[in-house]
Amino acid sequence: YEQTVQGNLELELPFQNEFFSGIISVGVLSYVHRFDILFPEVCRTMKARGIFIFTHRTELWDDNIDECATEASKLESIGSWKRIHLGTPEPYMPENPDNDESDKTIRIIAFQKL
Repeated sequence: YEQTVQGNLELELPFQNEFFSGIISVGVLSYVHRFDILFPEVCRTMKARGIFIFTHRTELWDDNIDECATEASKLESIGSWKRIHLGTPEPYMPENPDNDESDKTIRIIAFQKL
């Protein structure tokens, strides 16, 4: 890494508009509750045609916990981005000895900024 930046995903991100060509988030979004803040910030900081790829626990996405799917759809409906991938559920931590954890699944999801 050339630089690291500490930030809060539920506040304005400390980056310029159209700073990133792509954003990847793995195993993070299950801790986010303010998708009404995060998803617009991802759009703001990503260049046109940039891709946001993330994982999210299946039950949190499918049950729309914290309005995650709703907030993503809002940005799609106003033309900010389009969903380009919604993966099928796959194991989250299959080797975890705690059955509550090893039974969980995730989806890989991707949006492209328009």
